[in-house]
Amino acid sequence: LTASLTGGNNTGTLSYQWTKNGSDIEGATDSAYTLIEDDISTLIRVKITSSVQTGTLTSDPTATVEKADCATATGVTPALSSKTTTSITVVAVAGYEYILVADGAAVTTGTWQDSNEFTGLLANTAYDIYQRVKETATHKASNVSAKLDATTDAAALTGTVTITGDAIFGQTLTASLTGGNNTGTLSYQWTKNDGDIAGATDSAYTLAESDITALIRVKISSSV
Repeated sequence: LTASLTGGNNTGTLSYQWTKNGSDIEGATDSAYTLIEDDISTLIRVKITSSVQTGTLTSDPTATVEKADCATATGVTPALSSKTTTSITVVAVAGYEYILVADGAAVTTGTWQDSNEFTGLLANTAYDIYQRVKETATHKASNVSAKLDATTDAAALTGTVTITGDAIFGQTLTASLTGGNNTGTLSYQWTKNDGDIAGATDSAYTLAESDITALIRVKISSSV
């Protein structure tokens, strides 16, 4: 800040005293004053006296001193580091904070955190992740970055696979999955002595001559 006196009757040497919330700032006796951290949220004035004329002139207060703008205008876009069925971790950036929201949700619906790891998430679910330079004692936070779209890994399929039917040539075996966590479309692959049977990808399989004396199993997977 720089003080000046205009339109007055001064014929002497001017002296200056900067004040904060009405109290003198020690050592602040030049015509210019550089704001420091301790000045944030206060009102700054300057008092001017003359070596010839008597009395003290006091300026109007400044606006309440604010933190400076962040040197980085906008945070860099997050980069995925790793993910599991219930967590997503982005690459850590020094001085940054992070936020995760539901896919397509506003940034304001989330909560900023210092950790670059988000836990307790739902499996196979899309999320939006943003980051920014964190606010400090002297500087405001940067603008929010562009988003990173990230989807947690799908959970492993659970449940009990059952084959019904007689293991006799010409008979049809039927596969079923019970008591599991499936929410998608099931796919089937029948095997003979642990080798896949070509084209046997339905829930039912009719035993062929080549299956005689073999062990038949079925593998089930889910689209989700």
